[in-house]
Amino acid sequence: MPGLSEYFNAMRKAFWHDTVFSYPGGEFLSPSDPLVNQEVTVRIRMAPDPGIEHVFLRTAPEGEEILQRMKLEQNDPLLEYYSASTKFICERSGYRFMIVKRGGELLHYNALGLHRVTPLDIFDFKVQTGRDSIGWTENSVFYQIFPDRFYSAPFKGAVREGEPLSNGMHARVSPWGELPNRSGGSCSQEFFNGNLPGIAVKLGYIDDLGCNAVYLNPVFTAPSNHRYDTTDYFSIDPHIGSNRVFSRLVRDMHHRGMRIILDGVFNHTGVCCPWFDKLGRHPEPGAYQDTNSRYSGFYTFHSRPDHYECWLGVKSLPKLDFRSRELRDQLYLREDSVMQTWLRAPFHVDGWRFDVANMLARQGEFQEFIQVWREISQCLKSANPEAYLMGEHFFDGTDLLRENCLDGLMNYQGFYFPLIRWLGERCDFRSDQGSMNPEVRFTGEQVMRQMSDFLAAIPWRKALRMYNLLGCHDRPRIMSVLSGNILRLKSAMIMLFSYVGVPAVYYGDEIGMTGKGDPDCRRCMDWDESRWDADLNSLYRKLIRLRRSSAVLAGGGIKWLSASEDAISFARISDSEAMVAVAFRSPQRVKLSLRQIGINRGKAVSQLTGEVRKISGGQMEAGPQPDLYLIKT
Repeated sequence: MPGLSEYFNAMRKAFWHDTVFSYPGGEFLSPSDPLVNQEVTVRIRMAPDPGIEHVFLRTAPEGEEILQRMKLEQNDPLLEYYSASTKFICERSGYRFMIVKRGGELLHYNALGLHRVTPLDIFDFKVQTGRDSIGWTENSVFYQIFPDRFYSAPFKGAVREGEPLSNGMHARVSPWGELPNRSGGSCSQEFFNGNLPGIAVKLGYIDDLGCNAVYLNPVFTAPSNHRYDTTDYFSIDPHIGSNRVFSRLVRDMHHRGMRIILDGVFNHTGVCCPWFDKLGRHPEPGAYQDTNSRYSGFYTFHSRPDHYECWLGVKSLPKLDFRSRELRDQLYLREDSVMQTWLRAPFHVDGWRFDVANMLARQGEFQEFIQVWREISQCLKSANPEAYLMGEHFFDGTDLLRENCLDGLMNYQGFYFPLIRWLGERCDFRSDQGSMNPEVRFTGEQVMRQMSDFLAAIPWRKALRMYNLLGCHDRPRIMSVLSGNILRLKSAMIMLFSYVGVPAVYYGDEIGMTGKGDPDCRRCMDWDESRWDADLNSLYRKLIRLRRSSAVLAGGGIKWLSASEDAISFARISDSEAMVAVAFRSPQRVKLSLRQIGINRGKAVSQLTGEVRKISGGQMEAGPQPDLYLIKT
């Protein structure tokens, strides 16, 4: 029957397409962190196909296309490997593959997969040359702490009820565990007196949980509880500690093998910062007080005194103007600058998380953000080559990664938002009419597509540094987003700890804390273990241990296996094993085709239950619960 024959030919063709695989790491790029002009071996694999005539490695180091014929290196019944040797002559290089098949068929394979037409170079596999100095992030699991709400230890500098603050307002002190006040601007003057000594007391808890890195929300002197309105970049807020207390905390963390990064707010300051000095409380006049102030170039005034650039129209947060060379000197160019000071002795901080990284050095016609970010990176890497530089970016920040400005970003668009739109069904938007929270439902296919697009647009080394999250101080708690649906929460956790990048836990998520938008998502940590979700806490601990001990989850390539309305699966792949992640919106069973990753038979071991699943004929059944399966290859 011709129709049946055509059907089977189409099926074989579709199966072959699914087996084509490569990525810039492991056995597919060796060495995976090459130096400029160092010889490297590039590989690609696929199922045997007698119709293949040629396989080429395609590069364009000086703008002109170079096609290098690849040789068949390894051949077995399931997979063929093709290889070629080359040298990358640039700091940032790209490559893809071209496959010529009998009958005039030409296929291109890049970081997005197979294409029948010539793809854009932007989606080529990307290699960043030079030795990797921050490999420590690959084996890290971060724990984010909002200092005022984590733990309150006895401390003489604690905020007092009614205490005058530097912005002219008065502090409100609330009992630990009371829900945060949601009434307008006063919520930022509500303090629960969490502090740095409290974090020091609980380092053992964080260590026992399994997290080995901490991202700390702002700690510099400021009049609010969130401290994104910085007054003094060189001093720890006396309400939560001191420079000496902080130095001791970092030393204790390093002694435990833990890392710490600080939240740097450099797009804007508070109005009480001496550089601005709106209230005129500093000996030397600031930009607001005097047009001749040496800080006048740090800000942009359209008309004085009150029409000045600020963050999203918030007048208490005047925007810094990076056209000022003196501002750049103060912030990062000099060895005694703000950013370099905290990376050097006696503090030895391990990196920065940059607030609103998408907005820094962007103001009207002035759009030198790439140049400024490159300067920042070069200066900070000279101070501490192992510093992890990560930025907040709610949108498309791939240019900051391709241009080697930052090591990673908070992975909102490449991880958080597509996942939440699939599991949570709602997503907030900010429009010219204000914030909206419409019902938005992604399918599994849309999750796969958006994650794949953002992953393919950046160098693989940067992909491994992306900060993946399920919650933070700016987002509703994941337990609330998912309305307490444990299966969906389990799916989200499996994605968090198995997807490409660095997983992060927002304090309290590991015990099942709830909370809607800011400030409700900033509730006090509940230290009464009788109120903890013990099963959830146990699952967090298991997944954190697995993520930190698994080489394939730390650096392995990724191959999407399937995606449907309510189920997605992918495999993380290394030379000797594969870890298969399966996530669901609802309980179900799915059959996974593993022949596309070169596995025809064997066993898959659940990393959550220990259950063994049989692999036969290249297929394995997964479900009904989300899970992670280890397969030795």
